[in-house]
Amino acid sequence: MPVAHINDINLYYEVHGEGFPIVCIAGLSADHMAWINLLEPLAQKYKVILLDNRGAGQSDVPPGPYSIQQMSNDVYGLCQYLGIEQALVMGSSMGGFITQQLMHQYPQFVRASIITNSTQKSRASCDLFFEGMLELIKSKAPASSCIKLVLSLLYSSDFLSVPGRIEELIQLRLNYPYAITEAGMQAQILALKGFDSSSWAHEINIPTLVLGSDEDLIFDEASMKALAHAIPKAQYHSFSRVGHLPHQEIPQEFMRVVDEFLQPLLA
Repeated sequence: MPVAHINDINLYYEVHGEGFPIVCIAGLSADHMAWINLLEPLAQKYKVILLDNRGAGQSDVPPGPYSIQQMSNDVYGLCQYLGIEQALVMGSSMGGFITQQLMHQYPQFVRASIITNSTQKSRASCDLFFEGMLELIKSKAPASSCIKLVLSLLYSSDFLSVPGRIEELIQLRLNYPYAITEAGMQAQILALKGFDSSSWAHEINIPTLVLGSDEDLIFDEASMKALAHAIPKAQYHSFSRVGHLPHQEIPQEFMRVVDEFLQPLLA
C-alpha cells in the first residue's frame, strides 16, 4: 500500500500513467476512488496522482479540526515527496477549495487547474446539511438512510432515474471498507466551513477552468460562475442536466471539456 509520511501523518496515494503530472483532489468525505471513472482516460495522457485527504479513505485521521490550508500543505508535501515540481491540479467541491489554496500558496507549483463544482466559500444551506448528516451518523442512524440522503444531494434526477442505479450506489457505499469515520467527517466539515477565498481569489494568476452544473444542489451555479469571474485567467463551462459530480455522471463529456482546455496549454 503506497503511503507517504507527510506533515506528521500517513497519506495514501496512487500514481498511474506517464506524462505531465495531474493531481486529482476529492471533496468532503470522498477519497481517491471518486476519480475512478476518469482514471483510464487520464492515465493515457498524464501521470495521474491520486490521494486520500487527511481524515478520509486510507489516510490517517488525526484529531481535528482541519483547515483547507493544512490539506493544501498535504498535497504539496506529497508532490515534493514524489519529486513533482509542477503539476496540473484538478479538485472537486472541497477539493476545489484545496486547489484554490494551492494556487494561492504555491503558485509556482500549479501549471493550470480544473475546479469542478466549487465556489469561493461554502454556503449556509450546505453547512446545515452536513451538520445534520453528522448528527445522524453520531446517532447511529441506519447507514442506508444516510446514503440515500447524500445521493439525493449529489446526483441529478436523470442519473438517479436509471433502473437499478440507486440500489447499486447504496450497496457500493455500504460495502466500501474505507468509508469516512465520524471523526474524519467532523474535522473535514470544519475545514470546509472555515474556507473563504473571496478576499484573494483575484490574485490567482494561473489558467483555470471552472466547471459547474445546472442541477448542483450543493453549490448554486451563480456562485460557481462568481468564482470563475474572480480568477483573472479563468473560464467557465456548465454541464446541463447534471448534478454535483459531473466527472462521475458524464465522464466522457467531462474529459472532452478538460482535454480541450489542457491540451493547448501543454502543446
